[in-house]
Amino acid sequence: MFDLQAIYDDFITDFDIYNLIRIVIIVGGYIFLRGIVSTELKKRQLKKQLESDRKKKLLAQGLVDNDAYDVIHPEEGASGVQVEEEIIDDGSWGWGKKTRKEYNRKAKIFEETIKRELEAKQALRSEFNEDSDQDIADLLEDD
Repeated sequence: MFDLQAIYDDFITDFDIYNLIRIVIIVGGYIFLRGIVSTELKKRQLKKQLESDRKKKLLAQGLVDNDAYDVIHPEEGASGVQVEEEIIDDGSWGWGKKTRKEYNRKAKIFEETIKRELEAKQALRSEFNEDSDQDIADLLEDD
């Protein structure tokens, strides 16, 4: 099929310094350009991932319309509590110190949010009760 000895003999007899330089330039250029292209592709992928994460975060907070991807900048969240910056969990779960710390941090944020909600509702109720008592007091007659 292939006569390897004949191919090797032809290669050795026809091979000169110009062919060697040519091979070195081609291989060196490939290695050089491969590094540059690889770095550029990593940058593009990271940029796309960051944009995707940003969009997921805004969607989760209700600040983006999914169809048009228009950002809405509210002063406060829908429940009257300031919107907090938080990393969107990608659903992965792990074991160890880092995971426990992340879990405790999220639990603390959740508890603080609930506490603020309850305080806001309490303040709203007390304000409503005081106003209604004052309105009724004007209507009552003292005998």
